[in-house]
Amino acid sequence: MHTVVVESLGIRSVDNIDTKRLRLFFHSLLWRAAASNRAEFSDISVSAEELELLRDAILGVVEAPLSFFPVQLTQLSTKGDAHNQTPIQDVKYLPNPYIPNGAPVALPTFRFYMDGLIAHIHRATPLGYGCEALGDQLLGSSTSVVLSTVPFEDSSQARNMVQVLSESDAKFAPPDGVVISHVKR
Repeated sequence: MHTVVVESLGIRSVDNIDTKRLRLFFHSLLWRAAASNRAEFSDISVSAEELELLRDAILGVVEAPLSFFPVQLTQLSTKGDAHNQTPIQDVKYLPNPYIPNGAPVALPTFRFYMDGLIAHIHRATPLGYGCEALGDQLLGSSTSVVLSTVPFEDSSQARNMVQVLSESDAKFAPPDGVVISHVKR
């Protein structure tokens, strides 16, 4: 079920799935990225205690509370350019629950992108956005999940891709006055 709320935002509800198991999958990605020494994951770090709790939850030793690295999903509703992106630290902005039409509330997240599906793993939950209030918007709260949808053209993913490509072009541009010609062989 997909419902367009406004031109560039919608919601999709997916019912009858094991959202607890899906949450564990995303926690396993977070654990792998945080435990890794690979440069691609250097942006992802958690405390040693959090890393151990993630590990124990993944192994089934404990069940982590819903407030421990809550996971929200966003789906791109239109097809964008194919690409890969490593997980990053990000900030998601939500409406202020206390001040209608006020400045949005910044929500620090780890952002995992997977070919049109974005998992926002909350690093902190701001005042007014308790896990209970978010309900089915968080994986693991029930057998349903409600995720937001956004067209690729209006997404953070598209803006991020343009920025990364621009930085890459600038980094590898030839010095001023140097002309590079491509010769077919």
